[in-house]
Amino acid sequence: MAEYFTLGDVPLTLDDVAAIARQRQRIQVSDNVKEKLLATRSMIEFRWMNDDAPLIYSFNTGVGVFKNTRISMSDIAQFQHNIIFAHATGVGSDLPEDVVRAILLLRLNAFMGDYSGVSMNVVNRIVDFLNHDLVPAIPAQGSVGASGDLAPLAHMAGALCGFDGAFMIKEGVRVPATRAIADCGLPPDMKMLSKDASALINGSTVSLAIAALAVIDSAQLVKHAVNIIEIELNSATDNPLIVEEKGIRRAVSGGHFHGQYIAQAMDLL
Repeated sequence: MAEYFTLGDVPLTLDDVAAIARQRQRIQVSDNVKEKLLATRSMIEFRWMNDDAPLIYSFNTGVGVFKNTRISMSDIAQFQHNIIFAHATGVGSDLPEDVVRAILLLRLNAFMGDYSGVSMNVVNRIVDFLNHDLVPAIPAQGSVGASGDLAPLAHMAGALCGFDGAFMIKEGVRVPATRAIADCGLPPDMKMLSKDASALINGSTVSLAIAALAVIDSAQLVKHAVNIIEIELNSATDNPLIVEEKGIRRAVSGGHFHGQYIAQAMDLL
């Protein structure tokens, strides 16, 4: 395994997801992608970030029913906070750590195509979280899958921002996000620019992360089942069997006709 996996140069694969989510492979963003993200963000700031600019959904307007309501430049930062607080309504036990790491990775990878207009603050923060193994506490229940996994991703975003009331999972225990971030020597909070909050919580990334890891696990189960079935394909399964040892043949009754081996393989699937 290389010291760093570079996002943006090549399409992400399931093997990459497994390495980063479960084996804690460190990551970095390609210089080429960084240049594109910065150029797009520069255009956004120049053209749309003033109170006379045309209304561009989520960049300088509200969201949902407030899509035609202008958000003044002086309120942009607070609006990002409000979006996250309004949607962080998840309940239940927290998602497993490997799922959360996959969520961080897949949300970050969604920005690599330079379609979201996200700020580099967000990109760099997610990279830092993955490389320092900072795992936001994300309640498993709350998403309805409409307009994205809004509730769970809002909990992720709150942890990225170091909000009061946000938590991390550290050694299996919930700790305040601010403390976990400080322990890693990272800045306590993340400055969000226009649309950053929407970019973080839109998309069915939680569902995708769970699905990706399930497919990875399923592939391993299939591989195990294949090994068992191929052994059975070439096995003698009647009873008794005649076995030879040191030139002497003898009858052995061992229950080799039992269907348990096949059944266990199928139960795994």
